Amino acid sequence: HAEEIRVGQDPGLHRGKRRRSGHGVHVGQSDMQAADVRAAIGPDKSLGVTAKTVEQALCAARNGADCRTVESDGFSALTGERFDAVITNPPIRAGKQVIYRIFAEARDHLRPDGALYLVIRRQQGAESCIRYLESVGYQVEKLDRSAGFWVLRGVLNGGERDV
Repeated sequence: HAEEIRVGQDPGLHRGKRRRSGHGVHVGQSDMQAADVRAAIGPDKSLGVTAKTVEQALCAARNGADCRTVESDGFSALTGERFDAVITNPPIRAGKQVIYRIFAEARDHLRPDGALYLVIRRQQGAESCIRYLESVGYQVEKLDRSAGFWVLRGVLNGGERDV
């Protein structure tokens, strides 16, 4: 859950909003540096860091974030790996050919009970995106619609991969 932490409330983690639980903490780019947070919470807690660029993700990993970073063209560097979830904010302006490739490759990297999550603007093709996802074997659910953005969840029909 997210909570507001005020200065003085927690001497190690006192700036801004962060997600906290008994298991760890998540900080944004405008919060404390990952290395400082890691020092404050210790090695037994999970540390997540918001990263908007490859450089930020690599820096977070070097400084104690619990993650694995992989630089790849789509899923090419992840041969044979399977995931519980693939989460994407696809590069819509790159065109349907690019984003549909991401969706198709994600399908091949999901565990049978895994799911693809994505956010897409209605005005930038959400409905045609849903039709495409369904055509390659996803059952699609609209999780949220707000300010023109749709959050979609796609699960594979019965775990099938040969469509």
